[in-house]
Amino acid sequence: MIHSLTTLSRHSHQYREFVIIRHPKTVTNLVNRYHLWFNNHSFGKVDTLEQATKHIDWLHQMKEEESLR
Repeated sequence: MIHSLTTLSRHSHQYREFVIIRHPKTVTNLVNRYHLWFNNHSFGKVDTLEQATKHIDWLHQMKEEESLR
């Protein structure tokens, strides 16, 4: 199944039920970082938006596999 990435604002997106917040690069952090949130719970930071969506897909896959046991 294909899921769409929705832009919420300049620095945030929604993918499935997760919100992905972009932290722009700074002098000390030379790359953008993407922070994954679901119901006020953090699921970590990644370096690219593609990594963020893949991580969310992986979390959903793990949840589905757990429900099959």
